[in-house]
Amino acid sequence: MTALITGASEGNHALKAEADIVPDETDIADNSMELTVNLTTVKTVHVAKIDMSLDNLWKLLYRAKALITIKDDNGISVQSAKVEGKFYLNGVLISSTSANTNASGIASVISPWRSSKKGDVFRFDVTNVSKDGYTYDPSKNIETSDTITVP
Repeated sequence: MTALITGASEGNHALKAEADIVPDETDIADNSMELTVNLTTVKTVHVAKIDMSLDNLWKLLYRAKALITIKDDNGISVQSAKVEGKFYLNGVLISSTSANTNASGIASVISPWRSSKKGDVFRFDVTNVSKDGYTYDPSKNIETSDTITVP
């Protein structure tokens, strides 16, 4: 059985159900039941923003940086969330990586250096976000991936 409870605070609550006595009923011991339930709220996190930039070495080697901002349901930045993701270059996977968010809710990840030319595209995809006490809800993401093109 599922019940929707609104307006109740977190914690233990006693629930009691009672049934009316019907005509000719002789056994009324099963006409009521009490139950204690512990209500908890589900707190979620999502990707609020991904900012991409490039580093260049000798005009041939490039690497991409992604700054991923994680927020909760109230739009508050979430510290110490683990962000996991993958970097691609022109659609080919080049690395899987992860980082924890800082006090501002931002995780910073960097791809490996790659020989690149003008027009090549680096992409970063968030694959998971985790933090104790929270559930990752990708349906609330503002962005799940971002790209940057080699100039």
